[in-house]
Amino acid sequence: MQLSSIVIAIDTISGSQPVVQAAAELAYSSGAELTAIFIEDDDWFKASRLSFSYQISSFSGEMIPFDEMKMMEQAKAHSSLLERMVVKYSSKMNIKYKYHSARGSVIRELMGATEGKDLIIIGRNRQPDGSRAKIGRTARLLAENCTIPVLIWNSRSDWPERITGIVKTSGSGEKQKVMEWTSGLARFLKRKAELIPTEKSDDLHQDLDGINPEKLGRDKKRLLIMERIRDKKGLSDVDLTGFPNSVLLL
Repeated sequence: MQLSSIVIAIDTISGSQPVVQAAAELAYSSGAELTAIFIEDDDWFKASRLSFSYQISSFSGEMIPFDEMKMMEQAKAHSSLLERMVVKYSSKMNIKYKYHSARGSVIRELMGATEGKDLIIIGRNRQPDGSRAKIGRTARLLAENCTIPVLIWNSRSDWPERITGIVKTSGSGEKQKVMEWTSGLARFLKRKAELIPTEKSDDLHQDLDGINPEKLGRDKKRLLIMERIRDKKGLSDVDLTGFPNSVLLL
């Protein structure tokens, strides 16, 4: 297993802090370089140029017109705060890091940022109660289309106690890849590693029905690792909503 470069997708301070901390720890343990990327969604700036576009103030609740210049100033200030957070944790762990911000299509920019990298980490959307069980559009598109492993993080900054690999009894190539990542992450992070075999090869979730998915999928003490199953269009059929804890898709 090779882990020399890690990309993290960040957006808000509160939502991205656990991702940055966890990624920094993994980068320190593995010797990988960390690249944090913040994307200003160009759709918002396009909308601000339309005379009939409005936004709702988070303070007053009033409808106010979009202001492109003000949005640019806010985005720059927000990016600066994110960069300081990345610098803080990277310096604390004494790791190599880069910070990059860009404006454009979020998924296109993130896909481009993964070229030549070994892993990308992205957090789940926050629910009203503060949990991150919901899978956002960006995380889902990465899970379905990204060519490198995607870790969808749904934990605090601490890594789960167990690194659990889901391996199919058929398909030695896929099994080997899951085994390598399971043992590799456990070694880097000094965690317990375990492999759970499944019986069938064509339907991952049908397989999991036989190994108590309720307990497995909701156990916050586990990081699940599994191979993505793709159809003819190249999309993954993994139902991520069934796994509210952190999941690494290979």
